[in-house]
Amino acid sequence: MGDNSSKGLLTCHYQKDQVSVQLNHITAAVCLPDWNKNILVIHTAKKTTKGAPYKFSFTSNDALQDWVATLNSTCRNVNKLSWVPERPSVWSLTVNGEVYVHKAIPNIEIEPPVNMRWSLLGGGHLRMVETCPAGIVWGLGYNCLAWARTVKAMEVVHIMVFLEVSDWCIDYKTPGGVDKEGWQYATDFPRSYHGYKRFTDYVRRRRWYRKCKLTTTGPWKQLGNTPLLDVSFQVDPISENETLSVWAVAVNGDVLSRVGVTENSPRGVNWIHVPSEKSFCSISVGGGNTVWGIAEDGSAQLRHGVSASIPTGQYWCHIEPPQVGCPLRQISAGKTRVFAVDESNRLWSRQEIVPIFKEGTHWKLVSEDVKQVSVGPTDQVWCIKNNFITSSGVISGVVCHRTGISEENDCGAGWDQGIGGCWTHVTVRGCHFPENN
Repeated sequence: MGDNSSKGLLTCHYQKDQVSVQLNHITAAVCLPDWNKNILVIHTAKKTTKGAPYKFSFTSNDALQDWVATLNSTCRNVNKLSWVPERPSVWSLTVNGEVYVHKAIPNIEIEPPVNMRWSLLGGGHLRMVETCPAGIVWGLGYNCLAWARTVKAMEVVHIMVFLEVSDWCIDYKTPGGVDKEGWQYATDFPRSYHGYKRFTDYVRRRRWYRKCKLTTTGPWKQLGNTPLLDVSFQVDPISENETLSVWAVAVNGDVLSRVGVTENSPRGVNWIHVPSEKSFCSISVGGGNTVWGIAEDGSAQLRHGVSASIPTGQYWCHIEPPQVGCPLRQISAGKTRVFAVDESNRLWSRQEIVPIFKEGTHWKLVSEDVKQVSVGPTDQVWCIKNNFITSSGVISGVVCHRTGISEENDCGAGWDQGIGGCWTHVTVRGCHFPENN
């Protein structure tokens, strides 16, 4: 593989031919999430549209990580991108926990998702990331500890090193149940699976896992020792010395509010416990001091009475899930709109939310196969879709943008495809710019 950076060209030679990619056409360079194979995935706008990015194999993980770091660094220079994440930016995470950032341009319409250039931030292994218009960024690790991002004058892509510390083992905790040998059964592909064999079952599957040790560093500072399931910042802009509203859910289901978070003090001071009768699993701070949550029973909860004088509010209002047996699991509130994802990966929109009745009246189904949703400061809606049909077939883990949202159609008309294949999380809550319908 050769790199002619002076001409802006990446060329890969193989036995019968060669592949050349212009560096300014590369939108992302990513490690394929397969611990047994060292695969580099290179995305371009054209390849993203087809769902068929370039893939290159390496003989070692060290060589792969070196090329990922080199390509991200080179593409940043070629495209004149800042080494420090600027605001507003779209933040995302891969299944490996790697942090990728796209610099959005304020005050104009957002770029089509397939053209978005994603830069590897490095130095993190995160499960989720939260941002806001003030530029404050927090992340939650896979151990549920919270981290606040610090600002440095120069970013260096830190390499993550994985080391397997156990053999492959059968996963007996696979959702849906398994039999004594770890198998799940179904009548056919791709039907739902169950943990026992029936007369009409003709296919089976078994999930395996192994433990790995990860070594990584980066410009993040730990926020105490309180493990969190979810965290949310307010979407309303604040002044430099104004306090940011920050809410979170602890691993035991308690609702917490962070005191003293400002632009100059992004870590804040301490947590305050917010009383609730139920345990929570998700939280989101919308416009105008509205705080929405999801209880462990799948119902939505709206906190009433939140204000500058009473930052933790007064009481919770219970809101039933969309359907019986359809519990909600994640929620995101924007300036005026609220979207939620249920246990079956269906996306719902809360309807008829008005200032005098902030609870709204009912839920409306928006889309299927949605893993996670993010609603921004101007009610722009982005998500991670589990399955997206392209000309090359169905791909999973796709960053998508909801199009056609208007006053007449608050659920939108469809999805605009972005980068995909191994993405698990996206947030546009720091992007304060007009929506591109």
